[in-house]
Amino acid sequence: MKKLCVLSALSLTACGGGGGSSPTPSAVISNSPNTATTQEVTYYREVKNAIPSLSLYYNKTCKTEANSFIISPGDLNQDNLKDLLIMLWCPAPNADYTGPAKNTVISLVQNNDGTFRMGNQELFGRDTVETSGVMGEAGDIGIGDYNGDGKPDIVLASSLEDGRKFVIYPNGGHSWQTTLTVFMSKPDSGYNVEYVGNIWTYESVAVIKGKNRDMFHSGGRIWSYENNQWVSKTIHYKVDRTAVFFDNYLTVNVFDGKTIGWQIGTVDTDYSNFTRTQYLHIADLKLVNVYNDSIKGNTQEYLSTIDGNDYLMPGFNSICILPGSTSSEFTIVAELQALKLPEKYTGQKLEWSVPGKNGNVTWDNYVTKILTYKVNNGNLTKINYSGLDKDIVNSHYISCVDMNSDNKKDIFVKRWGHKQEKSIIFLSDTNGFTEVPENKIPAISPIYNGHTVLAVDLDNDNKTEIIYGPGTGYKKDYAGLYDDYQVFKPVSPL
Repeated sequence: MKKLCVLSALSLTACGGGGGSSPTPSAVISNSPNTATTQEVTYYREVKNAIPSLSLYYNKTCKTEANSFIISPGDLNQDNLKDLLIMLWCPAPNADYTGPAKNTVISLVQNNDGTFRMGNQELFGRDTVETSGVMGEAGDIGIGDYNGDGKPDIVLASSLEDGRKFVIYPNGGHSWQTTLTVFMSKPDSGYNVEYVGNIWTYESVAVIKGKNRDMFHSGGRIWSYENNQWVSKTIHYKVDRTAVFFDNYLTVNVFDGKTIGWQIGTVDTDYSNFTRTQYLHIADLKLVNVYNDSIKGNTQEYLSTIDGNDYLMPGFNSICILPGSTSSEFTIVAELQALKLPEKYTGQKLEWSVPGKNGNVTWDNYVTKILTYKVNNGNLTKINYSGLDKDIVNSHYISCVDMNSDNKKDIFVKRWGHKQEKSIIFLSDTNGFTEVPENKIPAISPIYNGHTVLAVDLDNDNKTEIIYGPGTGYKKDYAGLYDDYQVFKPVSPL
């Protein structure tokens, strides 16, 4: 095994799109040593009507607003153009609906002119495609070639996050039952939808790149497709969405109830055992009592002190990779996310609730620290890049993608966006990273909350588009609920 393998860099990124182009700052262009003129610079333009109305595919079991997530799994119909998948999550079924809330999956196949068509019939042979539960975002998706035919296959880890199949762990934390759904490519064209199995864990998928076919980790098991059927085996170590398998090594974060950190070690040939060779400590953990408004009950959650501040429920939410010269040399960019307490914890009552409700900790307290780790031939080193030392409020997933067409990976940070925050772009430079001024990023419409954002080079022209769409809390008549996806194409370097 000689390829770098990570949880695929899907990273649904940050927000915006208000039916027009971004603000147009000025640039001074010198025509001669003694004269200068001012010219407006537009950094992105909107591709009008690139994505069609999705209202016909809306899950009719919903009674209130829905969530929407978008990913780019690659070329699904072998025409050398990147296609899209959109998951619509109905979190509140009608009173007479007895089953769990489900994702409805919509495929968008790219046309030659840069627009998209709905492709469920083309790819799946039917209009309605459902997973076995609901899912989150990048960490819940694994894209790989699991049957060895050279085409992308997609694993979705979908939980029953509607109040049923809920478990509170005795050592702290909570989760829902999660079901694995696989979109497996067929020999000729299109995809089969397979429901693989149930796991009791927080939904996450980590891809393992193999020589002939890929595997994935989820729920404490390694899953492989052998002799036309899925086979899983238990492993004796913990892996989550931040896992990086490469050569004979595994790099993954540590969250053992006592500490949080990062580790590297070796895995045996069948991945059943892991031997740690190095550990980097970040913070100690302790359990505290918290009233959780989302489940209307008390739980115990972890608290840690980092850089002199107290954080509730710290954890690595997503990672992406800055490549090096070989598969054994690269940099992990990790998003450490937590609820930052407004004051030092001294035993006071903690209540976690959504914004607008009573509680001393809400989603508005979520912050992200971007941590970077250099991996070189099995050695792990914490490094600090200039420009990445800020706490980012309301971020939610990162991706490493070339945003400036200079063949260097930059960092794109998605925001929650319910306050219409723009996404954040850190461009790589010789000294580290430089944050792109906010006025260069497309404007945000008040109807978006930021779940549905994607940064991807759709047409393979070495220019990365930004896609905006509605997310949680977007309220509108159902007939037009998902009509507002927008595609912005770069026209000037950032």
